[in-house]
Amino acid sequence: MSDQVLGLITPGMSFIFAIAGLVLWLRNRDAVHLLGFAVAPTLIGLSFTVNHYASAPNAVEIRILVGFLSMSAVITMAWAACNRMGQRAPLAIWIAGALATACVLLVSDPARDVSVWLFALNGFCGIVFVMAAQIMARSGSCEFADRALVFVISLIAIQFFIRPIGVVLYTGPMNSVEYRESVGHAVLMASSAILMLILVATIIVALVTDQLRTIHDDANSDPLTGLPGRRAFEEKVGQALSEGEDDCVPTCLIVADIDHFKQVNDLWGHQAGDRAIGSFGKLISRTIRQSDIAGRIGGEEFSLLVSNCTQSQAARLAERLRKSFAALQHEGINADIRLTASFGVTAIHGGEGYARAFSRADRALYEAKEAGRDRVVVAESGRKSGAGAAEQQARANAA
Repeated sequence: MSDQVLGLITPGMSFIFAIAGLVLWLRNRDAVHLLGFAVAPTLIGLSFTVNHYASAPNAVEIRILVGFLSMSAVITMAWAACNRMGQRAPLAIWIAGALATACVLLVSDPARDVSVWLFALNGFCGIVFVMAAQIMARSGSCEFADRALVFVISLIAIQFFIRPIGVVLYTGPMNSVEYRESVGHAVLMASSAILMLILVATIIVALVTDQLRTIHDDANSDPLTGLPGRRAFEEKVGQALSEGEDDCVPTCLIVADIDHFKQVNDLWGHQAGDRAIGSFGKLISRTIRQSDIAGRIGGEEFSLLVSNCTQSQAARLAERLRKSFAALQHEGINADIRLTASFGVTAIHGGEGYARAFSRADRALYEAKEAGRDRVVVAESGRKSGAGAAEQQARANAA
């Protein structure tokens, strides 16, 4: 009876969390990681149900189905966690690893010895979660919920490696029927239920944190772009720089300004100008990572704080924004007219405040305007010479 109860706990929690994730995603379909947090527990619940209640657990089709559901659940959960933090997950590598693991599961013989099956499946899941934790950590986020999620995923990755070793060392070689009736299997079911509860609680905390941040941002956002206004942006940047002082993570500041914006208002009216500002803000939001901070700090002026990003990477980001904006068509403006923007980029040195970094990036923006607009200029430190500015601008445009 206790084994039956243990077999129901993890699937039950998984399906409840899946429903909650689906409801949240239906309310905000732009947050695709919410869909991942709904699909992953569904797959986990199905995997545990099939594995625990299958009448012929040694059948090839059951082994493959359980392996497919388990690996798909781990990949989906890892992808969703990375996506939530604005990090790209190596899906192609994970899928290739899953296919290789499936081949091992196919040729294994759990009817004789379940060890190979346990080591292959748990080893793959552990590797995926280790990679996910490393990718998430690279976001440089100092939020408690983000760090807690990285820690929990790391903890689960470790137990994926430990539990097959512990089971085999404790019980010795055994077939799948003996394994399902063993103390090791009962311990695995109980530990899985506990870890699932911890993971669910951590994800819920992270999602609640996201919602509170969204509510706060909405209250302090610019109505045209949806980005934080100057005051809210500077508060967020100040907090981010203060929290990241001891992390030694490269951080850069980008300042951007729409070129000849007064002429846009004069020729096509303020409504057309507002739409152009809105388009630029939405372009920035689509392009940056979740860990980055962007804001509208003036009429047609924007600023971005990009963490875990070198100066050359920040210049490439600015160049990508420049090209994308120049390619946009704007409602209310002649179809053959393309608006452009200029960018100033600087690295933020350790312990440096926002005001000094902004002053340097703003000077680089001024140099971009003086050099003809529609370009990126990088300021390395202090006031650069004109030749240095031209060289940095040429490198950025060539990237």
